[in-house]
Amino acid sequence: MSIHVLINYVIIYVEECISVALAEKVEELQRLGKRLQMLTAHDALVLLRNSFSLPKLLYILRTAPCFRSATLETYDDCLREILDGVTNNLLERDSQAWVQAILPVKLGGLGIQSAVNIAPSAFLASVHSSSELVD
Repeated sequence: MSIHVLINYVIIYVEECISVALAEKVEELQRLGKRLQMLTAHDALVLLRNSFSLPKLLYILRTAPCFRSATLETYDDCLREILDGVTNNLLERDSQAWVQAILPVKLGGLGIQSAVNIAPSAFLASVHSSSELVD
């Protein structure tokens, strides 16, 4: 019985640590978003897509089960607001414009990747690639 209680405490602690780490990434993205407003739209979009959005978050997504955290939606909301300011478009969470923005460029989108959509597959890919080392 005591081992189950210990496991529950560890799981709760890990989830809290993940939320804190993701909250720091959200704050960093907000800071970068304010600075992107000073650039031209094309430069800001290229930097947002290639450097500031998912690449800043990918290590955490691969190494921790972040897909359980609600903070990822906050990250996506912050990303959507920054993209809204850069493109001067109204991008609501479930709007057709947001769905098109997260499509790859070859499919007519902007190539912005949603952290909520990427998190489960990033973590599972990391687990699979390290499974031989664990066994």
